[in-house]
Parts: sequence; structure tokens; C-alpha cells
Amino acid sequence: MKFDMNGNFKMRIGGTPSAPDSNSRDGGANGTPLLYRPADMVVDPKTNRLYVADGYANRRVLIVDADTGKYIGHFGAYGSNPIDDAAAAAAGTWPQDSAKGIKKPAFFRNPVHCVKIADDGRIYVCDRGNDRIQVFDGKDASLGKECSNPNGEAGKCGFLTERFVSANTYTQPVMPGTAVSMNFSPDKTQTCLYIGDNTNQTIYILNRDNLEQLGRLGHGGRMAGDFHWLHQVSLDSQGNIYTGEVDTGKRVQKFLRFGANGCNGTGSAMIGGEAADRK
Repeated sequence: MKFDMNGNFKMRIGGTPSAPDSNSRDGGANGTPLLYRPADMVVDPKTNRLYVADGYANRRVLIVDADTGKYIGHFGAYGSNPIDDAAAAAAGTWPQDSAKGIKKPAFFRNPVHCVKIADDGRIYVCDRGNDRIQVFDGKDASLGKECSNPNGEAGKCGFLTERFVSANTYTQPVMPGTAVSMNFSPDKTQTCLYIGDNTNQTIYILNRDNLEQLGRLGHGGRMAGDFHWLHQVSLDSQGNIYTGEVDTGKRVQKFLRFGANGCNGTGSAMIGGEAADRK
């Protein structure tokens, strides 16, 4: 929804879908695409494109005009077109799929929980159901168009790279996956990437250049500094971190930044190490 300065309603995207449809283009109100339980959205101020993580039932990132809501494009994992519900159901959960020897999930799983845009035009997606993030080139004209990249080739369909986040984590059907939220440090080139893990209840600090883990913050618990159902990670202009917890967490916490406000160097290519539910 969009409102003008007087509070008048200006735009509505979507409508009332009867079932998930990750390839919907114009089934909603005023010819806009249908959404199905979207989780996050962000506007690219340089292009006026609105990117929607769609979401808890659909398995895509949708691209629309931020003023009109009109369809521009959409993409799934590796920039490919999303698969249908039947194919997703046949593959099962990511731990079930990986048990068959599959090394890389071929599609986004629910929920596609966040989408963020860095100042350099890179688009970051939380593929929470697959315990990973994927990175795309927002300047690539092929991103969001009809495209197939089944092998996950970098440089094809707008796809750049991915990183698993505490891979193969799975505790219960109501809380699948790890990568729940992301955000960037406020330094000029946004050198740090902060990733919230909703199952292992921690925040990973990555060098955005090489996506290696440099550190982490927090663990499961109810005390100050602990997390219960960590759901949102945000930063202010000073580099302070704000977190939101859902379920019975029911709180926001603030963590003050001390020291350098950027990230550099090498760390661990394995984010999170062994999953908490396997220890």
C-alpha cells in the first residue's frame, strides 16, 4: 500500500490469491501481480524499483514499479524462474533434499524472508528455508527476465554468489532455516554484512567483499544480549545494532558499536559451523 502526504491511499499491489503462484504477473488489483504472504520489501532509489521477498508461500523476489505497483520482473534461486508448488513439494525440505546427495538447492524455499539492496547495486536475499543467502547484480538486465540457471553459474541470470548459513539446520516445521534478516554497516562502502540466524539465535558478522565470517554476536536465551526467535537485524548511521524478537521474545534490543565501523580481512568461509540442533 502507498499513501500520499495527506494520508490518502494511492496504491495496492496484489489482491486475494486462491493459492501460491510464484510466477504471477497480473492477477492482482489494477493489474498488479498477486503476492502470497510476502516477508520483506525494499526500494532501489536509483531505479525506483520495489523488490518484494514473496515470501512465506511464494518462492521468489518480485520486482515492480514503486509508484504504480506494475510488474517489471521476478526471479527465483540463481536468477531462474521459480518452480511450481508440485515440484517444491516433491523435493521436500532442504534437509530431506540434501540427504539425497543434493549439494545446492535448485530453488528458493519458504520463507524467502528478506531482500536488501547495497549502495553498489548488489541485491541480497534471505533464502531462510535453504539455510543460505544469495547475491544478485541489480544492474544486470537479465535479472528478473525469463531465464534458466540450473547449475547456479555466477554471472548468469543476474546471479553472483551464495553462502550457506549454518547449513542443514532444521529444528521444527514452524521455524525452518537460518538466514532470517540481513543488513549492512554504515561505512562508505558498507563493508560489513550482518546476518540474523533465527534458529541458532545469533548474528553473524561477515566481510561483505568475500562473505567470510569475522565474528558473531549473541546466543539463545532470555537475558539481555540473548535472543529468542530473533527476527530482525537493523543498523543506524552510527553502526549500532537493533534486533527484534518474535514469539514470546516480544522485545527490541540495542547493541552499541565500539571500535572500527568497517570490516576487512579473511575469516571463515563456513558460516556458523555445526548446526546447533546437531550438537
